[in-house]
Order: sequence, then C-alpha cells, then structure tokens
Amino acid sequence: NLLSMNFSNNVSIFLYGLEGGAVSSLVTIPTIFSFAIASVILPNIANSKRIFNANGKLKLSLKIILIITIPCVVSFVLFPNRLIEVLYLNRLNAYGMNGILIASKLLSVSSFGIVFLAINQLYSSCLQAVDERYVATRNLIIAVVAKFVVEVIFLPSKFLNIYSLAVANTLCYVLVMVLNHFEMKLHFDLKIEFEFFSKLIFSNIVMVLTVVSIMSASIDWLGTVVAVIFGAIMYFICLISTKIFTKKERAILKYRV
Repeated sequence: NLLSMNFSNNVSIFLYGLEGGAVSSLVTIPTIFSFAIASVILPNIANSKRIFNANGKLKLSLKIILIITIPCVVSFVLFPNRLIEVLYLNRLNAYGMNGILIASKLLSVSSFGIVFLAINQLYSSCLQAVDERYVATRNLIIAVVAKFVVEVIFLPSKFLNIYSLAVANTLCYVLVMVLNHFEMKLHFDLKIEFEFFSKLIFSNIVMVLTVVSIMSASIDWLGTVVAVIFGAIMYFICLISTKIFTKKERAILKYRV
C-alpha cells in the first residue's frame, strides 16, 4: 500500500515480490546453518554444569557462522548481477522494469544484514538458555518498531521506495543483534582472537580473486557457476591451510564429527 502511493498496484506487487521472493530467499540461505548451530548449542549452555565450557563452544559456533556468512556477504555485494542472472535469467523483468537490476541492488543492500541475522539466531538461543528470553523478546520488539518506522517514512519515497525495505530489514537485524550482544557480554566471554579474523580476511581475498579471474574470462551463466565453484574450493583450501581453528577447536570438531 505504501509503494502504491507512487506506483500502480501491479508494479508495487512486482517490486515487493522482488524483495520478498528473489532477494530474501538468497539472504536467508546462509542463516539456515546458524539456525542449526543455535539449536545444537542450546542444551549445552542450558545445562548449568557445563556453563564453564559454554564460552569455548559459543566462540567456536560464532567462528563457524562467520566462516559461512562472510563469503556470502562478499559475494552478494560484489557480484549481485551475475548471481541473480544465473538464478533467474530474464524472468524478473516485467512492466517495462529491469527486475535483474533492481533485485541486484536489493541483494547488495540486504546482504549486509546476513551476518547480524545469523549471529542473532545464536544469541537468541543462548539468552533463552540462561533464562533471559524476555530480554531477547524485548530487544526484538525494539528492532521491529524501528524497522516499521523506517518503512512508513521511506517506502512512499519516489526515490528510495522498495530499497528502503531492504535498509529497514538490515537495520532491524543490526539493532537486535547489538542489543543482544550487550546482554550476552554479561553472561559469556565473546572475544575472538585477531588471528582468526586475519585468516578469514585472507581466505576471502583469495576467493574473490579466483572468482574475478574466472568471471573476467567468461560472461555467460556457465562462467559464473564455474567461478563460484572454484572460488568456494579455494576458500576452503585457504581455511584448512591456514588452520583457522585452534588445536582445541579442531579437537572438538573432530570429536563431534
């Protein structure tokens, strides 16, 4: 309805469908893993006898989430057009509008919220485990209200329109994660060593260089698929070769597997 203030009803539905369908489906894929991790870690933290071991497991869970989500964010920000084209071809174009271009811009903006959304899923489970579920609910309500305000103000804008929805969603994820982070610091040690981030950044740089070099040689959909596959392979090779997990963390992963 807010979009209809500047567009026809059909165009408004089309724009909302791009954000809620084509873009949101991509954004939520990386968070599936964080949801699984949050479900696994919940009983470990809820058991008071294991609370002293919870910090190590929580840090390991955060690292795994960052390893999964960061390359997704980088890819969605740097190569949104190529990814959208491969997945949807020309099926997003309608009403004389370039749906590929619009969806690509929406994906770039929305991708920044992936990390915050994924981490917050873990935080929410941890707060529930230490009986702070009402705090997590309060923080979520605050973030949703802020999201609603941004949407009401900017969705009718002739220039921002549907893009403000992506901004509002990202703001919601960031705000609720930050609020939960302050509460988490009262119960857990969340410090992650700098060495981990340096190795993660290096692995992502190698991945991007691999993808760019292959994409530059081919502009069709097959070149994009090959670039993504080889980029992912190089990324995981870098993670393994740099031993991104500590010896203790590798022991925990080996034991769990």
